Amino acid sequence: MIDNIVRSARLATFVGLAALSLSGCASGGRPSMSDRQIDGILRNAPGEAQPSVLVAAEIALARAAKETGGQSAFDSAAGPNALAQTSIAFDEVADWKPRAVWTSCDGALAISLNRLRTVARKVGTSVTVWERRGDGAYRWLYHTNALDDPQPPARADLGPAGEDEIVVVAFDSIKGIVAQCPDESTPLLGVPPLAFGQGATSTDGTLRFGYGDSRDAMRAFTADYFAPDGTWQNALTLNISDIGTVSAQASRAEPIDPTEPDRAEAVLAMDRAMSEAAGRVGTRDALANAVMPGAIIFDPQPADATAWLAQLSDDDDDVSWQPHRVFMSCGGHMAVTTGAIDWNGQPGRYTTLWQNRTLNRAPAVWR
Repeated sequence: MIDNIVRSARLATFVGLAALSLSGCASGGRPSMSDRQIDGILRNAPGEAQPSVLVAAEIALARAAKETGGQSAFDSAAGPNALAQTSIAFDEVADWKPRAVWTSCDGALAISLNRLRTVARKVGTSVTVWERRGDGAYRWLYHTNALDDPQPPARADLGPAGEDEIVVVAFDSIKGIVAQCPDESTPLLGVPPLAFGQGATSTDGTLRFGYGDSRDAMRAFTADYFAPDGTWQNALTLNISDIGTVSAQASRAEPIDPTEPDRAEAVLAMDRAMSEAAGRVGTRDALANAVMPGAIIFDPQPADATAWLAQLSDDDDDVSWQPHRVFMSCGGHMAVTTGAIDWNGQPGRYTTLWQNRTLNRAPAVWR
């Protein structure tokens, strides 16, 4: 499941599902998504800009690092005059996974934000700037990395879950952002100067990055992209201290602990509240208050949720459900609840896909 902000997420309810399989978050050591899944969800970027190609490049580089060593892999994938400013040696990085990708409108320049794990089992962040060469392949131009400060606490081994316990599972979440292509409605009226003296702007002028020394840190990196509203938006900003740790990060790229009890409980509470409301006012009114525009419901074929609820008769409205599990994206923007449902006396299983409408701002509003 990928959080692609180019697409709007939808709430979907599937009645009668026998099983649901979700991938593991990078820091949890569970299996990652396949290249095919990633490409299938991100392939619809406009024009030549394909975030999935960058995701595939990062995954291929990570695999090569495991096979031949980090230094050798990065040397083989480097472009002309590539520059690495790292706090963690390439060979000390055990694995990493992309969390966000920004590409210029024409796809010639791209930036990936990654979460990494070291051989010593510490976690951190890395950023790679990629350039598409004449043969269509991407080569990296700039790379920086650093450890989190402070390091998150080690996860306790809780053992197998009991029958009455709710299990919270995190799954991979990757943002893909393509810069706006300038046109008559959104003209590119100039590129503001870089925040630092070193860096570059894409040839089409829609994506830029800069790096150098900042006032409060030894090393800093920033990236901006041309947005659909015709303004320049910050993609991410990293400040790396003189001891090689990430001390600040842009809010829209900051990792969120997907297993934080409050976030998981908020989704479960919303799902339980909908079931309780259905018992009081009926399923039609209970779900209508939580459905996003364009939501899809399966009964068993996909249908527009708003239209489906409008035609739901009172005789077919005796529904109750109880969530048993919640799955949350690593970014904290999407979640899935699944559990038992009773529809007019017929028992079954259900699954609901949720989106946090407030992203990283509190309090979360799930729909």
